[in-house]
Amino acid sequence: MHHTPPSTKWRPTLVLAPWLMLAVACDDAASPPAATAPPPSDAAALAPEGGPLGSSPTPSDGGADVALGVQFLNLRVEEVGSRRAVVRFDTSVPTTCEVLWGLTAASLDRAASDPDMDPANPYALAHEVPLEDLPPATPIAFRAKATTPGGETFLSELRTFTTAAAAPGEPAWVNVGDLASGASIAAVSSNFGNTGPEGSFGANNAIDGMMATEWSSQGEGNAASLTVDLGANKTLVGFGFRSRKMSDGTSIIKALKLTFDGAAQAGPYLTPDPDNFYKFAFKAPQGARLVKLEAVDTTGGNTGIKEFQLFATP
Repeated sequence: MHHTPPSTKWRPTLVLAPWLMLAVACDDAASPPAATAPPPSDAAALAPEGGPLGSSPTPSDGGADVALGVQFLNLRVEEVGSRRAVVRFDTSVPTTCEVLWGLTAASLDRAASDPDMDPANPYALAHEVPLEDLPPATPIAFRAKATTPGGETFLSELRTFTTAAAAPGEPAWVNVGDLASGASIAAVSSNFGNTGPEGSFGANNAIDGMMATEWSSQGEGNAASLTVDLGANKTLVGFGFRSRKMSDGTSIIKALKLTFDGAAQAGPYLTPDPDNFYKFAFKAPQGARLVKLEAVDTTGGNTGIKEFQLFATP
């Protein structure tokens, strides 16, 4: 006959002597607490994604002895407008200064640098990079980029911001004076480096539709001028202008005048702030094919233009 075992079973019991329990308790008390990670610093928060602070996505070609990676400090976006913003940051060691940006995190296909960076010694601790030609009311993704004198290149973490909406009531004007519309440079007082209009600082940069490029004269000061050929007679209702500038305060066109087909004139127009893109409406529509812009008042030096646009109605 099957016999069911009782519900209780004999189990071995471990009994610790009081002195042994005391020793165990003392050992536990002596064990150090688990280490707690410190809160991330501002620099650590800006480490490149997927790597430690200062990890280099672009390996050095050799010769660099960088014991510590570059830290990006106080990375921020300021002066955000509808088409322009300024990225500012510091680095823990002197580096070059650049910002990679785009409309998506996966496509940082545009680059901007500090216009005041000295080509002979481009390394600094404080950096300021204007981003130009931004689309209004649009999210922008970017990373700061820094290269050490030894050739090590570092990226900050990914950041985003959104540009402001276009100002309400802006005139519905169309730029008919850019290269894409068939306009060209008919004459120019000079190009920096004595190049043609297609040079790095040639006059084509004044009518390419981009604030990130600029025309510079060869030290002409108030004598700087250029003439745009629209390709055909156009009825113009206004124009836009932004001067170039140098970090020492020179090269700014503070006032200018226009001449249409060598006859009718307009101006002078005041343009004192080189960070502002000025738009002016003519008192009456002006028909012309050739439009000459002449500096009237400048701060001297290699005066020039970031952008000159001639407007017609759609």
